[in-house]
Amino acid sequence: MKKLAMIIAATMVSGSALANGYSPYYDSYNYSDNRSFIYVTDDSDDNTVYVKQVSYSTTAKNKSKVKIDDDSNGNDVTVFQFGSKNDSEVDIDNESDWNNVTVKQFGYDNKSYIEADHSSDGNHVYAEQKGNYNDIDIEIEPYADDNYVTVKQDGNHNKAEVDIDAGDYNHVYSNTEGNNNEVDVDILGGYADGNYVTISQTGDDAKAVALIDAEGDYTTGNHLTFTQTGNDYSYMEVTNGSSNNYLTNIQL
Repeated sequence: MKKLAMIIAATMVSGSALANGYSPYYDSYNYSDNRSFIYVTDDSDDNTVYVKQVSYSTTAKNKSKVKIDDDSNGNDVTVFQFGSKNDSEVDIDNESDWNNVTVKQFGYDNKSYIEADHSSDGNHVYAEQKGNYNDIDIEIEPYADDNYVTVKQDGNHNKAEVDIDAGDYNHVYSNTEGNNNEVDVDILGGYADGNYVTISQTGDDAKAVALIDAEGDYTTGNHLTFTQTGNDYSYMEVTNGSSNNYLTNIQL
């Protein structure tokens, strides 16, 4: 039977916070930090998760982890973090399909990690960061197909990394605005076919790198498109049994 639930976690801190003894982060807990952990267990469908964390202290850190366990479908996850040194992790476990994930971080030195595990299909992920020295890492694991990922970064010295491992027909769109930003996309393993990756960078000293590596097997029909505005650098490589791929590089 499908389960329907709404889970809301909202935390604010200006120098102190209430520690939760059941939190998996408790051992390293700092009383000026926020910690949130939400766990949607196996075969749990159509849940709504909302996390909001706000820190006014320059030394406080927000940390949020949302885990959607095996074969959990149609869940909706939203994470908002405001402040510095935020850390967000969203893990969509094996065979979990059609989940929607939105992560927004505002501040500097933020980190966002999003993973769609083995055979997790049709998930929609939106990750946004505003500020400097931010980092986004998105991983789509083997046989995770038809996922849609959008990454937006506004600021300087930001990094985004997207890894697709033997997954098909995934769509990745990355847009960065600012200087000294970097985007790295890897499509790896046999039968990682028909993926679409579009990278747009505005600003100076931007870097975009993409690798399609069939690792001795067979990979075909991937589309890579880079558009850069400014004095930038780009590199694309297709290797080890990768055929009939489409690479477009536009620098203005």
